[in-house]
Amino acid sequence: MTLIDNMHLQTYHLAPFANHGYLNQKAMIDDSEKLVEQFDIRTTSVWQHAGELSGGNQQN
Repeated sequence: MTLIDNMHLQTYHLAPFANHGYLNQKAMIDDSEKLVEQFDIRTTSVWQHAGELSGGNQQN
């Protein structure tokens, strides 16, 4: 599961991430990048799998 998926497990069905049942991938990516910066998560990309993060970054 990528960071994008992991960060939106509870909100993927809400606007702006979904519209009439269709996921808005761009909104999810943009929000994930914002969260990575906000919480200072050390990752190579929001496409990285969540399980590949170090323990400290998984807790962020």
